[in-house]
Amino acid sequence: MPTMKIPKQQMRAEFMPATYNAEKRTIDLCFTTGATVFRRSWYEDYNEELVVTPEAVRMDRLNSGAPLLNSHYSVNLFGVMGVVERGWIQDGKGYCTVRFSEREDVAPFIQDVIGGIIRNVSVGYQVHTFEKIENAQQKIPTYRAVDWEPTEVSLVPVGADAGAGVRSQQDPETYEVEIFTSESAPPAVPGGHERKENSMTTPALRNGAPEPVPPEATRTAPAAPVVDVDKARSEAVEAERKRSIEIRTIVRSAKLAETRADEFINSGATVDAVRKVVMDEWVAQDQARTASAGNISVTRDAADTTRTAMETAIILRVNPSATLKPEEIEMARQFRGRSLIEMARESLEAGGLNTRSMSRLEIASAALSQRMHTTSDFPLILANVSNNRLRQSYEQAPGTYQRWATRAPNAPDFKQMAVLALGGAPSLELIAEGAEYKMGTMAETREVYSILTYGKAIVFSRQMLINDDLRAFDRVTTGFGASARRLENGLVYAQITGASVLADGVALFEASTHKNLAGAGAIAVATLGAGRTAMRQQKDLDGVTPLNIAPSFLIVPTALEQVAYQYTSSQFVPSQSSNINEFRAGGKTALETVVEPILDVSSASVWYLAADGSMVDTVEYCFLDGNEGVFLESEMDFDSDGMKMKARLDFASKVIDYRGLYRNGTP
Repeated sequence: MPTMKIPKQQMRAEFMPATYNAEKRTIDLCFTTGATVFRRSWYEDYNEELVVTPEAVRMDRLNSGAPLLNSHYSVNLFGVMGVVERGWIQDGKGYCTVRFSEREDVAPFIQDVIGGIIRNVSVGYQVHTFEKIENAQQKIPTYRAVDWEPTEVSLVPVGADAGAGVRSQQDPETYEVEIFTSESAPPAVPGGHERKENSMTTPALRNGAPEPVPPEATRTAPAAPVVDVDKARSEAVEAERKRSIEIRTIVRSAKLAETRADEFINSGATVDAVRKVVMDEWVAQDQARTASAGNISVTRDAADTTRTAMETAIILRVNPSATLKPEEIEMARQFRGRSLIEMARESLEAGGLNTRSMSRLEIASAALSQRMHTTSDFPLILANVSNNRLRQSYEQAPGTYQRWATRAPNAPDFKQMAVLALGGAPSLELIAEGAEYKMGTMAETREVYSILTYGKAIVFSRQMLINDDLRAFDRVTTGFGASARRLENGLVYAQITGASVLADGVALFEASTHKNLAGAGAIAVATLGAGRTAMRQQKDLDGVTPLNIAPSFLIVPTALEQVAYQYTSSQFVPSQSSNINEFRAGGKTALETVVEPILDVSSASVWYLAADGSMVDTVEYCFLDGNEGVFLESEMDFDSDGMKMKARLDFASKVIDYRGLYRNGTP
């Protein structure tokens, strides 16, 4: 079979920026379209055409972790920028997905790729078999690569045009390529690649010199030795394939870089020699990892860093007193003086959209609209800022209910929950010698309630973005936080101010059965003492055993705030023993005053006593599991070209037991 020597080839490829995945650090590229290019060999000039079919392209090396290089630099590991994850042939083109390294020195190149600065890619490949075709109308022949193999992909500063590939200066060696014509049988190829016959008859080449054309008889009846040579070649190719597979398996098992396998394969090293070298390197790396186990560094994606910096800059604009780390403030400095529309423009540029000729209105639409199909992070930036400010306002406006009501475990779903109010354990009885223990029972009541969802939605419009109306944006989000806390407060207090009826069919506050309701009386030692006595005398569910419950909280409307503090303050000093007030702070039955303006709506004179939730059940509240407190969700609104923001609260409250609560007066 004739051959000729050619250098290793490269050809222009192209990125597909829209396919970049920031989380996985991957991007797709087209590494060949099979275009015909002009080449020069030692013997003659020719046109090269790559046949792009599954049968013609050997994808094993590409799919086994071929390297992504910096300008075909393969002298050492510093030239490796990533790895090819997978390659495939589709519609007459070759595609592959590459994954960038997480090294710090690679990050700037990734940013330039995302921003459209680096657009040129070159693919290196090796041709195993050419089919030579001559045409009387063309001055030079065409060599069709019917068996070829991509070996690496490179980022390059200047992309080669279709007629002149970028040559690697570090790898100038040549290799022999088999050539066949219609008058010579195509060689056997591993993997069963098919060959197509050609009707053209052309003299072949060997080592840059003309190959004599055999007589017709010889061409039609090849001698036996030719068949033996082909068989030997096939066996050699198969042995080389097995050697490559074994070497790659050894390298991967030792968790070494895939480029090491390429070096071993290209150098012709035996499997045994590779196994010894890899074992030595693996031991050395393991020792290095053990020595530096405490030195762990975490790198961030450039897009994440920019997004975080923008979020911090916006937070500082709406809340200059926000508590942030010095490094966060420093990182946000580059965006402190920029408007929302300027940050939106930069976010769109980072996502691959050229905004040079776009107006402010077009930028606002692109940043907030799904119809533009952009990869802008700006909606995510606004959503993160909104949630940050929402949680701040929510935490800064605590409801008074949290001081005395009991927080129950989070609800797993929206189904009804049954809460048991258990009675005390049965009384112990004397057991005679040798007698059996008698079985006791525990009384119980059951209260049922479920989580409900509350919410409201608004739209952050293009006009708000163009007008840089951050104040309105912030007031809405912080308002949602305070509103959610007020809602929780109202739902809990509604349990004691409303007409709550327990599982026994009796109203929560009732004088004859529940014995926790008294006629109207001003706050005084006598009325407080009456309430304390009523709570201490509450019976277990068996109706016999006193529970001796002491009140811990005095809950009053704002109209009774002053008098309530007078009876619970530690500053009161009596002049005689009859005036001693044990409800003061530090007293035997000290009360903590809780002032709630919601109570003024139902009555300005009614006040309540509540026991500590650890002693007895009173009112409990809970959130949906994973959604504790108020949350803000956002989505692009197709109808308004804006970002719809929706505040949501999943919350529930229920009175569980009457024995820890007492009311003076009737609303």
